[in-house]
Amino acid sequence: MRASPSPLPLHPSRRKLLSPPKLSLSLGGRTFDRLIDGSRNVIVRFDKEYSYGDEHDEWKKFASQVGDSSADILVADVGVSEYGDKDNSDLADRYSIKTDDFPSYRLWLKGSAHSATPKTLDDAKKSDDFLRFVQSEAGVWIGLPGQLKALDDIAKTFTAGTKAA
Repeated sequence: MRASPSPLPLHPSRRKLLSPPKLSLSLGGRTFDRLIDGSRNVIVRFDKEYSYGDEHDEWKKFASQVGDSSADILVADVGVSEYGDKDNSDLADRYSIKTDDFPSYRLWLKGSAHSATPKTLDDAKKSDDFLRFVQSEAGVWIGLPGQLKALDDIAKTFTAGTKAA
């Protein structure tokens, strides 16, 4: 029997189109406490189990930007069921998140476990909002479009008003 010829290698631009998108990690009752253990920064979106729409697309865009960077942060989702077994509703209740508040975002900083009070972000709608929040609260640098880390550090020094600049 004759072996089939190996496929031609794909051009790098086409390879990226075929690779799965880098998205967030889905957390549940068994994995939540294990992954939010203080060893890393973690931002979690609490939302309906099957969310969709513009806000969801912006969150996926943010997760992809984080996945493409070398940032020390984990992006995760907790999908809360509103019907049936009401999966993960205990996690939403633990942090006083009601279904009317969805989507709701929580940030656990490195060094603080799931039992600590997380930072809250509820008014974000765009991926740039998530990036700014993570940069300001966790000190994690993920470049915004057109932003360079070296220039961003200089700008922060000047806006801080220190004489060292």
